[in-house]
Amino acid sequence: MTASQKIKHMSRMQSIHKQQKREARLQIVGELYKKGYTRRKIQEEVKKRLDLSSYALGSVHNDIQLLLQEWREENVKNVDELVTLELQRIDECVKQLWAEWEKSKTTTTERTIKLKGKPHGSESVKTTATEKTEKEVKGMGDVAYIVEIRRQLEERRKLLGLYAPEKRVVSGDVEVNNRYDVANIPHDLLFKLADALQDGEKTNVSIYAEEIEKIHTGGD
Repeated sequence: MTASQKIKHMSRMQSIHKQQKREARLQIVGELYKKGYTRRKIQEEVKKRLDLSSYALGSVHNDIQLLLQEWREENVKNVDELVTLELQRIDECVKQLWAEWEKSKTTTTERTIKLKGKPHGSESVKTTATEKTEKEVKGMGDVAYIVEIRRQLEERRKLLGLYAPEKRVVSGDVEVNNRYDVANIPHDLLFKLADALQDGEKTNVSIYAEEIEKIHTGGD
């Protein structure tokens, strides 16, 4: 190894050692900060654990701010991932509910079989005739599916932030909650929105969402 290579190697090792010490320090700072330690207590503990001759309070503050920023970014990332996951779950649920709704409207055939007989021996009955009947039953649609679809779509709109901020008016001991009422949304508009979600038509989803928001706010 030449002298130049030795210098580069030593520099690289020093850089690695410095990075390791930094990570160890941040780990300790993060642990103690979460436990509610003061900056001065964190300073003392870090110096003790890492056998440092100096560790300024300003450096403690900078380390805490760095950790807070990292935590904020991680939280935002986690929230985005969770929202995306929940939206996918809702979309899949709504698709299945629409399929079940369509099934509940189909015509089905009910078949019944009546057996006629007479006593045969002391403990049995002998079948003498069989009567079969068939009846067509026209499905009217199970409204429970529509109710659940509307509930799922309401949750979807909440996740997307389509609701206006909730307003509360307090008068004496009475609190009035001006919460968004899904019942005010026309069924056909809900159906259009559901179809657009099922087909992945993002443009139409936005259009129908804007119409819903106008109904809520009373806009033109």
